Amino acid sequence: MMRRGVRSTHAFGVVSAVPAERSQFGFVVSKAVGNAVERNRAKRKLRAAAGMVLDDATAAAVVVRASRGVLDASVTQMAEALGGAMGLAHKK
Repeated sequence: MMRRGVRSTHAFGVVSAVPAERSQFGFVVSKAVGNAVERNRAKRKLRAAAGMVLDDATAAAVVVRASRGVLDASVTQMAEALGGAMGLAHKK
């Protein structure tokens, strides 16, 4: 996926996406993001952002490698970035 998909970098991490028949999301949140409480909070925010873009017609497999900035980013900012990556995956 990382080689043939599109990749975009944001303040909250790197988003990689490839076209797919149905939307799938994967989140990589390492210890560099913070302690267990902060990592879980980051995953909850990313899942909420993914839920906001699931209604879109553009289905894609998306992997997000979160950085420390995910704790400061809003859910709407992340949803816009995920939706944009899904759209770019279909244009490539």
